[in-house]
Amino acid sequence: TIPFDAIAAFLGKPSILSKEDLENAPRVAALRDGHIVAGAGNDVYVKGLQDMGPGRYSTVRAGEALKDPESGKVLGYMGTYTGAVRVDAVDKITRGAITDSARETTAGDLLFAVDNQTVSRDIVPRAPPAGVSGQIMAVVDGVSMIGQYQVVAVNRGTRDGLETGHVLAIDQKGEVLDDRSCKRSALSWCIGKKLHLPDERAGTLLVFKTYERMSYGLIVTTTIPVRVADRVRTP
Repeated sequence: TIPFDAIAAFLGKPSILSKEDLENAPRVAALRDGHIVAGAGNDVYVKGLQDMGPGRYSTVRAGEALKDPESGKVLGYMGTYTGAVRVDAVDKITRGAITDSARETTAGDLLFAVDNQTVSRDIVPRAPPAGVSGQIMAVVDGVSMIGQYQVVAVNRGTRDGLETGHVLAIDQKGEVLDDRSCKRSALSWCIGKKLHLPDERAGTLLVFKTYERMSYGLIVTTTIPVRVADRVRTP
């Protein structure tokens, strides 16, 4: 059984931001009454809404760049949902009311129109296509050691055949060590010899949200600690 509360904040909310989002999305310009942070019941002032109109918006904070560990390319930016804002009328500087708060909203947070599509609570685990292989790029909340029911980003997405519900095996990347069997050897080929330990099965991951080049997954089981750069693959 997958605890829905562990992923609810990521379903239907903008979680991956593009460079264009960072440049073009409306954003919180100031908080009413000189506040530094705001929550449900507070008002905010927003710029950039002239072409979008009244309605409900999600507020999202841009975070770390998500780089593909294989190519080094930035695939997007981590987006953290902070709350929801109701806008009744739009102006050059628009006043909005925070109606929902997951964490503090601050100046600079971005606004995205709320997607009214309902998200099913039912995620059916199943095997992905054969041959899927990628890596963990980042972990939400930025911890270094990843445990059960934490959310991670992987560098594979819909173009690689991943869909919501696919289950991937996680392999801890084997360490590269000095080959101690060569320590006392005078053989020239043995000098500086490295030993690459085999990867070790570390757990399983459930894909619950996909994009073209990357996906979010929930760690459902772990047998040893999981880390960024560990590999994910078809079981």
